[in-house]
Amino acid sequence: MSYVLVLSRGHGFGHAARDLRVVDSIRRLRPDLKLLLAASGTAAEYFRMHGIPCVDLGIDDAEDMTPAAFARVQAFLRRIRRPQLVVTDEVVAALPYCRKVWKVPCVLLTDWFYSEFGEPGTDPFLDSATEILVLDFRAAHPGPYAITAPIKYVGPVVRPFTDTRAQVRKELGIPDVSLLAVNTLGGMTGRDEAGRMTELTLRAWNARARPGDQLHILAPSPPPSAESPIADALSAGGGSVVWRGIVPEPESLFAAADVVIADAMGTTVCDLVYNRIPVLGLVDRSAGFPASFHLRVDVMAANGLMVCADVSCTPEALWTSLERAMERTGPETAQSSLDRFEWATGTVVADLVLRHLPSEERSPGSGEWPSAVGPLS
Repeated sequence: MSYVLVLSRGHGFGHAARDLRVVDSIRRLRPDLKLLLAASGTAAEYFRMHGIPCVDLGIDDAEDMTPAAFARVQAFLRRIRRPQLVVTDEVVAALPYCRKVWKVPCVLLTDWFYSEFGEPGTDPFLDSATEILVLDFRAAHPGPYAITAPIKYVGPVVRPFTDTRAQVRKELGIPDVSLLAVNTLGGMTGRDEAGRMTELTLRAWNARARPGDQLHILAPSPPPSAESPIADALSAGGGSVVWRGIVPEPESLFAAADVVIADAMGTTVCDLVYNRIPVLGLVDRSAGFPASFHLRVDVMAANGLMVCADVSCTPEALWTSLERAMERTGPETAQSSLDRFEWATGTVVADLVLRHLPSEERSPGSGEWPSAVGPLS
């Protein structure tokens, strides 16, 4: 029985969010096709939040590029039937197994190369991919790269928000004259840089927000400890702070916001600027992200798609950046600025992926998901 295997890396919700858009599009384009989804870390958590069946690879986000994680992925591959096509979102351990053992096409989805971490000698490891689809802007990856596998730059996987600002604010009971800001930091809110971003946001908010203004934070509430910098920053200010927790579908809240304060290193900012939501992107240059992440942020800011601020700035400077983001980005963004960049959809990526499916596997089937394999030891 033939099927397609989709592997999704954790390390935040960004991989899983774009992979779900691709998977939904594959199923829409090919309802006869059987799919098996396997994920690690916060990706598995994201799929559970959305009620999507998947195999949890049992790999923590912080360990997903270690030799132990590679061994675990390959142990999983040995336990399942050979698929006819593999789509792997940065679960690079699958690449040599697909090429050398299964001998099946394997499409790699990524937004970085090893050389962007300062390891150019490791780039050839990606040559086992049948094709590499870069879900990012070409401008963020100047290269050159020592890779022989075909590389296609298709852009971030975005989708239009369906809710409107007026509709959501009415449902939330937020007057149009009140400022609604949203602070979103993705699925890995326990990171040190995430804590610094939230603390800075709260200090700026408490100093400048007016009565009736609301700041919604998409993260678990901090522990009520006097030792916590965030707890200290929660001292009463003019506006209110609402801890929303981890929200499976934050798009409606984004649509209602006057500004979204986001971790600029993630891909949520791409969704936001594509939907013309004012964005203040926070960066932490000490966090060790690949060079391409900073280039992505820099080119978006340079073209007026977002405003950036570093976590080392003062609360006063952050508020100035927030006001500039509301004045100059979002609805004020010129269409010509958006058109300078590549933008993908789940359907675009699904179509590119399905071109690698062997022709003999294109006959209709039941379209059901294969039964999940047993727990991994």
